[in-house]
Amino acid sequence: MEHRPEDLGSRMEIGVIGMTFSSEVSAIREYDRIDMTYVGGIHRATGAWTFEEAEGGTRVCYEIEFEPQGPMAGLLAQFIDFGQIHRQLMGKVFDGLHAHLARLGAA
Repeated sequence: MEHRPEDLGSRMEIGVIGMTFSSEVSAIREYDRIDMTYVGGIHRATGAWTFEEAEGGTRVCYEIEFEPQGPMAGLLAQFIDFGQIHRQLMGKVFDGLHAHLARLGAA
């Protein structure tokens, strides 16, 4: 996985369940890692995509640590498992990635 200098700082907006998150590519280590920083929305977070060689392809993982931002998000976090919601959403992301790669003949 090679990258261009302009890839660093790339931003994406994610909207789900009436909430919006903004993330930014904060670091790229060629061939095995992309670090993300969540810079907007109801959470602040750091996350990392890692890529490892695996039998028959590449193993892709995503890890995140986040904290609610502001009093409303802090209150909601006492009743809503944001981690579980995030795991479910990322499961859909990985399912979509797998389906896309299968269409390309790469999965």
